[in-house]
Amino acid sequence: MALSAYDLDTLVTYSLPQELKTDLVLNLTASLNNPQGATFQVTQSGGIVITISSVLVGSGYPDGTYQLSFSGGTTAGTVTASASVVASGGKITSINIQNGGSGYSSAPAANLFTPDKSLLLITPTNQISPSVNNTSLFSWYAPSSVTLGMCPRLQPFQ
Repeated sequence: MALSAYDLDTLVTYSLPQELKTDLVLNLTASLNNPQGATFQVTQSGGIVITISSVLVGSGYPDGTYQLSFSGGTTAGTVTASASVVASGGKITSINIQNGGSGYSSAPAANLFTPDKSLLLITPTNQISPSVNNTSLFSWYAPSSVTLGMCPRLQPFQ
């Protein structure tokens, strides 16, 4: 009896003779990234933020543009600086000062969120080989890791 392959994301039921029926169990392990927040060095002169440089470009940032927040270095009447950063490929790639602010008595700290963890890949952690009378019915044919979005296949043992 030949059984065709089926996708894991599609529920397919086969009518098998009772002696061939078995419960297939697939164990998967999810791997998450370990993001790291970016850090910045700010300099001020004459009460104005004049430079912001990356000390650590971080990792795990979604591509996009994000606003920095500033804390410290203020006195009464300080106008808060504004700046944005661009993330590409998971890290901070550029910094743009829109407004240096005014009234800083010392350099403020520039702050940016730390990215959340996200799913990197899913890895099968067992081999599927149910058997009847010591004859394998199926084997797991897939790479050692499965990229999210791909669908591994179960195929009949040949």
